[in-house]
Amino acid sequence: MTDADDTNEHEQTYRESQREQMLRYGYWGAFVLLFLFGIITTVRAYTSMMQIIDIWVVADFEPVFRLLTNVAVTLIVVLGLSVLIRRMDLPFGGEVDDS
Repeated sequence: MTDADDTNEHEQTYRESQREQMLRYGYWGAFVLLFLFGIITTVRAYTSMMQIIDIWVVADFEPVFRLLTNVAVTLIVVLGLSVLIRRMDLPFGGEVDDS
């Protein structure tokens, strides 16, 4: 190979890595936007659910329904976070060695 071939190959590899990096940034940007949208809609759904409990449930049972709702939401969040941590490449996540 000549120096010109090495330079062309290096430039092509550099362009491909730049393209991959831009795609990665695009994916992370979309992830952040969707995550923020998800937080906003989750908070709004949660407050609406609390208003529904206020309207439809007898006052004596409101604390019980609120407790059950909060426990259910907490369990869903913990489950989602545990799945996410296991799938991400983090030092404290990943596969657990059973041996």
